[in-house]
Amino acid sequence: MGMFIAIEGIECAGKTTQIQRVAHALHERGYHTLIAREPGGSEIGEHIRSVLKDPAHRDRMHALTSLFLFNASRKQFVEEVVKPALARDNIVIADRFVLSTLAYQGHAEGLPLDFVRSVCLHTAGNCMPRKTYLLDISVREMKRRLAARTLLGVDRYDHMDMSFHEKVRTGYLAEWEKDKAHIERVDGEGEEREITERLLQKIMPLLSSLV
Repeated sequence: MGMFIAIEGIECAGKTTQIQRVAHALHERGYHTLIAREPGGSEIGEHIRSVLKDPAHRDRMHALTSLFLFNASRKQFVEEVVKPALARDNIVIADRFVLSTLAYQGHAEGLPLDFVRSVCLHTAGNCMPRKTYLLDISVREMKRRLAARTLLGVDRYDHMDMSFHEKVRTGYLAEWEKDKAHIERVDGEGEEREITERLLQKIMPLLSSLV
């Protein structure tokens, strides 16, 4: 039996780095893992990702357009990647999932939260993460990390002003407060090794239910 988990956070929260580190640690413990990102994860999803992330669309893409494109990518991801991997007893670790859409298109871009939630849940169906881990960093720390990124690593959301990112973080924390049964907040600041240990301390007891 496999398990689906997601790791979330604002820009520069360290999701990609920590997912790689956690997957490596799980592999060493004998688990079969599959890492995938959102938007993307499938061939169609990666094409959609290139549109969603393009800095040229910074001030042009409507929030509804973003919502539907993210969920179009998500549907392909769920059907082509997540479900088959779970059937092979893999631990699927997603770099973002539904919680991102709630935080960005709902809380930050202003779409009605009930509507956003409904679209996301219809898209994901019964394939929701068993647990989502929110890597929480301050917007000040995000800004510090963003300054160290190369221009090639900067996307549409990196160009948003700090007030936008404050709304995203506030949205993440609001969703966490509402659903602590499925969302766990993890301090995302500090040394990479320390953050990995924090994540593993939360993930390993969950995986013990597979034994």
